[in-house]
Amino acid sequence: MTLMTDNQSSQSIKVSVVVSTFNRAALLSEAVDSVFAQKDEIYELVIINDGSTDTTREYIDRLGNQHPEFVTAVNQENTGKADALNNAFSYVTGSHVIILDDDDLLMSGCVRQHKEAIGASETPDVFSYGPYFMFRSRDDIARRGDLTAINWGVNDDQLFIWALESYRLQQGAMLVPIEMYRAVGPYDKSLTRAQDYDVTLRLCRVYSGVPVGHYVLAVREHEGPRGPQWALHKARDRFLVWRKFDHIILRRYRATLPLNEFLGKNVDSSEKLTTQQQRSALIERGTIMARRGLFREALDDFSQAAEVSPGAIPESDLETLGRALELARYDTLPRGSSRFFLQCFGPFRKLGGDRAINLLVRRLYWSLRDRLECTNIRESFLFAGVFLVSATRAIVSRHILRAPS
Repeated sequence: MTLMTDNQSSQSIKVSVVVSTFNRAALLSEAVDSVFAQKDEIYELVIINDGSTDTTREYIDRLGNQHPEFVTAVNQENTGKADALNNAFSYVTGSHVIILDDDDLLMSGCVRQHKEAIGASETPDVFSYGPYFMFRSRDDIARRGDLTAINWGVNDDQLFIWALESYRLQQGAMLVPIEMYRAVGPYDKSLTRAQDYDVTLRLCRVYSGVPVGHYVLAVREHEGPRGPQWALHKARDRFLVWRKFDHIILRRYRATLPLNEFLGKNVDSSEKLTTQQQRSALIERGTIMARRGLFREALDDFSQAAEVSPGAIPESDLETLGRALELARYDTLPRGSSRFFLQCFGPFRKLGGDRAINLLVRRLYWSLRDRLECTNIRESFLFAGVFLVSATRAIVSRHILRAPS
């Protein structure tokens, strides 16, 4: 399905900004201000009030009355973010969409940069994506606003895998043709968190993305509650909740995705893989699982990879194994992280021999340093013990701990 014409002019892109909100009137006003600051580049603003009980309704109704040509204000019962966004799409009349969280801010000039990236692409059916940063105060934004993210992004062939390994893409930092959102299906209402990650993965799997080389979004860190009315949780628990729903999404992909797709978009899903390709795909899948804290699944994949094709792995697979040990921390490392490092010793030795064991010990060393810098005493003690055990194993096996690369 062709969604737009070749070499589409950036001037022909009509940008709709969609905001779903629940009980964040004060923060919402700042998000809206960041949209109005770029009104010349934006076609419309659609705000869905998901049953708020504060002053949100009054605020968005007033906006709609003051700017009827620009703002569409919709009030609905509290049914959750997924349902609110699905509802929002029926009001969108633009060609492309930015889905902005009600507590985040668009960076100055970001809409124009998105348009230019899409307009410059040689591929007709693309979305754009850019880097974001976390902030607590306006000072944080002032410090980061003029920075350029040099060489940020990834080759499109690897974009889906890149997104599976870590939550690198925020929908507020993406400009996506509305027809792409409609084509990949609605937001999953069974997910009370990580609904946006689920849809982003579907987009990356099917379509091509082009990176924007500047920060385009400021993601706010605050202590307000999260989630819909029936599943509210405190800010300090948000990482545990995200992890829970991330695991649901990733287990689905592990169970249903052909191994071929873990090698990139350039490998046909019907192509028969060589044993070396099977090994590489299993290592990549295991790396995705490990980085997100699904350690049992990761170890199973690494063990399968070692059995599929014994012998030394290429440097590219070794690099992938290294990323498996760079765990996505959320706020704290997933439970069982230190034990996972120990359990990696066997399959890593089979897969990569001396090189993999040296890599494992070095990653442990840097994980220990990281824990100490974060003053996480419990995790520091755990990693210190695992590091000593692993280093002793490596020395006994005549492996040498080298300086980190």
